Amino acid sequence: MAVLRIYSEDRLIEEASSSQLAQEAPQHLDISQRVEGAQGRAFDLLTWFTVFHAKHASELPSGNPTHLQVNAADEFQAVIPWEQLQEAAMKYAESSANASSDAPEAENSAVTDTPLRLYVPHGSSECLNVKRVIRITFLYKPERDETATYGFRNVVTVEDLNRKKP
Repeated sequence: MAVLRIYSEDRLIEEASSSQLAQEAPQHLDISQRVEGAQGRAFDLLTWFTVFHAKHASELPSGNPTHLQVNAADEFQAVIPWEQLQEAAMKYAESSANASSDAPEAENSAVTDTPLRLYVPHGSSECLNVKRVIRITFLYKPERDETATYGFRNVVTVEDLNRKKP
């Protein structure tokens, strides 16, 4: 299972699996309650953050971040203003036909673990979603734009720049 890294600005705070994050989350839901057509189990992002913040209070600034940055395995990146995360949820499992409980422990036999997928309904993008999240970064920068930014990061190394074309 892939390890997810959680940062505050540039400082690593925790490494965890998607199932570990789901176990710590106090509010679970069927993602279709927030995103039409989506299927699977998810946890509410903001209630999870409340628990995460309490657990790491000595390592994090007080109060809420101004933005959430998420990075995916395919180099997709999104930076979302905190105010747009009111209905955000992290999908952590695919549902089977008999899953019905709100607690992840009660449904262990009814779901299969999947990489995290962030859904942000009703933000500045109609429904921003980031598949295969591998990094979460909490940003505390009030000067940042209040519009979500997202796209693929094109990382170019020095070796790529120095490579001669045929």
